Order: sequence, then structure tokens, then C-alpha cells
Amino acid sequence: MTQALKIAIFGLNMTDLNQLKTQISLCLPANTHLKWVNIAEEKIDVLLVSDVFFNSIGIQKVIKEKLKRFNHYENQIE
Repeated sequence: MTQALKIAIFGLNMTDLNQLKTQISLCLPANTHLKWVNIAEEKIDVLLVSDVFFNSIGIQKVIKEKLKRFNHYENQIE
């Protein structure tokens, strides 16, 4: 089973979003499987948020939830 790098992007217009996706795809090795996911996805490897929305309550809640899961996982490894 191939693992995918799950990336969520929030707060960009469609033109900028598509340009960013293209640039990210070009920067990574060709064998990297990218999966573009919604910010509500349970498991996200990379979360990119526009600075306009970064301090919003909703985005901060998502970030805290993701950090909480990451810290829980990290503690299980140790």
C-alpha cells in the first residue's frame, strides 16, 4: 500500500490555490504521492493556512486539535 502525503490548504482563492499545488508538486520527488485533503480531514501531514485566516477561532481550534493528536502519538512512541 502506497502512503500519501496529505496536504490541506485553507484561505486561498482558486487561482492561487492551483498555482501553489503546482509548485508543491514540482518541488517534490516524482514518486511522492500527494493527496489534497480538506482541512476537516482527521489526518493531515501538512497544513497551509493564509495569514488572513491564521488567527481565526476556527483555524486555531483545528491547529490545537492536530497538535494534541501529534503530541499524543509522539508520547506513545517514547
